[in-house]
Amino acid sequence: MNETRIYGASVSVNEERIKVFWEQRAGMYGEKGDRAVLCGEQFSDSGEKRNAFTREVIVPQLHITRDTRVLDVGCGVGRLARMLLPKCGFYYGVDFSQNMVHAARQTCEQMKSDGCKADYKVEQLSFFDALQKSPEYYGGTFDCIIVCGVCMYVNDEILQESFCNIPALLGSHSAALFQETVGKRERLTLNNFYSGALNTFYSAIYRTPEEYLSFYQPLLKAGFSIERQGKFPNLDENYADTYRWYAVLKR
Repeated sequence: MNETRIYGASVSVNEERIKVFWEQRAGMYGEKGDRAVLCGEQFSDSGEKRNAFTREVIVPQLHITRDTRVLDVGCGVGRLARMLLPKCGFYYGVDFSQNMVHAARQTCEQMKSDGCKADYKVEQLSFFDALQKSPEYYGGTFDCIIVCGVCMYVNDEILQESFCNIPALLGSHSAALFQETVGKRERLTLNNFYSGALNTFYSAIYRTPEEYLSFYQPLLKAGFSIERQGKFPNLDENYADTYRWYAVLKR
């Protein structure tokens, strides 16, 4: 069995290695922009297409207004902040990478300088730590939580415990957006796998949408329902085993 490319079985990845990988990628942001952190730079315009679909199709489903408080868990360099800050009232971005947080703050500061009126805060917190915090820590509950491209780097036990805490961070009328790369036919884990496209070793867990449904159970029990889910359009990436997928839950 190839121990770096594992199909079906549930195995854990080394989260410290993942953090080092993302710190290095974020360090390339100044040179390469979003292509450095979208991990699709070998496909010339896939990142732009992905951003366009998120901005034009997914974000409108969240019904964000000037009164909306948004928590972006795994905010990266501020890719979604650029879409959300002009629409919302308060944006709170968190990420485990110091370099990502620095870039996201610069993104938000520039938008404020350009006239954006929403308030914001960006903080270095891990996925687990961010979702362990109480609403009081954040200054109140949120109207929208966004978790995009993060769960694939989190092991099952941490993911399960963290999802149990999401409902308490959200108000009575709120939305949750989850966006991940998933396995086409079965779960696929890359465990310190050498990626020729990225020119480095890489780890990620590509769960199936059905597996994610089991993680959503705390939200469904708290009154959320899945309003919409589906694939991203073909972005000419042509991956054999994975595709990009999203789900919007509301209560």
